[in-house]
Amino acid sequence: MKERTFSTSEICHIFNIGRETLRHYENIGILTPTINAENGYREYGYWEVGIIVDILKYKSMGLSLGDTRTALFDMDFGQLIEGVRGQEDFYEKRAIQDKMMAEILHNNYMALDYAREHLNELIETEIPEMIHIPFRSEPDSIYYESMIEALKYSQFFSTAWILGVGNNSPYDGIGLAAQKSYADILKIENGLTIPAAKAVGTVMDITGRDKVTDQTFKEFNEKVKEKYPNTSDATYAVLLSRFYDKEKRYHQYFSVYKKLL
Repeated sequence: MKERTFSTSEICHIFNIGRETLRHYENIGILTPTINAENGYREYGYWEVGIIVDILKYKSMGLSLGDTRTALFDMDFGQLIEGVRGQEDFYEKRAIQDKMMAEILHNNYMALDYAREHLNELIETEIPEMIHIPFRSEPDSIYYESMIEALKYSQFFSTAWILGVGNNSPYDGIGLAAQKSYADILKIENGLTIPAAKAVGTVMDITGRDKVTDQTFKEFNEKVKEKYPNTSDATYAVLLSRFYDKEKRYHQYFSVYKKLL
């Protein structure tokens, strides 16, 4: 029985790709359709269809066309096994990171949703163990490499401030913050660990683009001290979101808290 073949237009329709794309696959040697001797048209059989499916599969996995060509034509069996194992490791790590990202988005959603009705209201809460990586420009700083690494994974970190500790403390100032468990998974070690604790906090809307200082949270600190005399000196502020509203006013939403002693 004669093999079923497909025309160029049929392939374009099935796979939703253009003729130029098919020609590019030919030009780099990844696709070799048969040329019909009678009419000069290209015909795509079982092999070509399978190659196109593989191209799309590898593309969805993040491989370039060059890497796809290597995988299809230049790997021996051992390399194939190693490549599959590497992909397994990649997707296992990505699954963990996707779970982390879902948790971060959920927590931010809960905080912002709460703020919709309770902006600036104090609430007692539990703060998980955190890591704070101060911003440093000196390569010899013990935090510099961790800062660079954390910026590669910036989706898991938030801009954060620790204020009110004192100028001689590395805790004081701006940096990157995340749950310590996330940093451990990402193998980011050098940072200031903030132990899990009971805290009192709120969500604040800072309108405008003024510099964040102790004065930014003065009213919050006074309100906390009045109701909760036994709190830490430090004020922790984690940026939840920045945006411009319809009137083009700039807003910064912060989760702000002080640890209860």
